[in-house]
Amino acid sequence: MGVDLKKKLPSFEGRNKSSQINTSLISLLRLYHNYSFFNNTKSNIYVASVNGIQYRLLVARRKNPSPDKPLLYLYQLSPKKVYISSLYEVDGEGYLIEKDGIIAIVKFNESKLVIEFLKEGNKRDLDRLLKNNLMLLKAVIGDVEL
Repeated sequence: MGVDLKKKLPSFEGRNKSSQINTSLISLLRLYHNYSFFNNTKSNIYVASVNGIQYRLLVARRKNPSPDKPLLYLYQLSPKKVYISSLYEVDGEGYLIEKDGIIAIVKFNESKLVIEFLKEGNKRDLDRLLKNNLMLLKAVIGDVEL
């Protein structure tokens, strides 16, 4: 007389192969190291196709930024809605993000957004980079072309 846990778990039978593909853009950075997204409208949405999947990213503003949560953040709108990361500004040169064990560089203007793999690491590693290696970060980010 126990609970049948199998009834509560989702079934993967009958799902097509494309629904099982990892749709997290950041996890793909380990493979490709660099993405360019383009904005053909006057919005903050940037679009690119990776492996036949269209990704739409939004650069958004927080209503109430704080020291731990900067004003800008990156959000994936499609193929699946996913909060990516706060955008940590590096002395006006660009931004750093951290998601799923990856630290990446982000640069954008009104027509293009570029994400480039920097290193594997967590939020603590990101904080150390921002605190101790500002000159090195500025040089590395300066090499990323829009």
